[in-house]
Amino acid sequence: MTAVTEPATFGNQPAIENEAPTPTSPLTGFNARQLELILETIAGNTRTLQQMLMLLQTEIDDEYAQSVCIDAAKDLATAIGAMADEAIGGGVIGNAACWHFGPNFNSTGKAVQA
Repeated sequence: MTAVTEPATFGNQPAIENEAPTPTSPLTGFNARQLELILETIAGNTRTLQQMLMLLQTEIDDEYAQSVCIDAAKDLATAIGAMADEAIGGGVIGNAACWHFGPNFNSTGKAVQA
């Protein structure tokens, strides 16, 4: 029995089947559609972050709920930064690991001999 897979979709965009390969950016290696998906995700996450901060500013009085929102906002900002930095080749802080674990993450432990 052969497995049938559905074409991938993103958001409300229809899948594009048999699409010709698109050239990639010499800076990042991403093609135009991949960069579009990155920007769509960044825009969606930024909208969520903006809404969360508005709620935090106007609606949430409980200290625990405020703390949770602040932590979530920090995580969203980190994810947004990592996606944007990856899309431009990692020149701001670095790859996603550097964004999530600190800018020295990739070089940590390199001098240690096992």
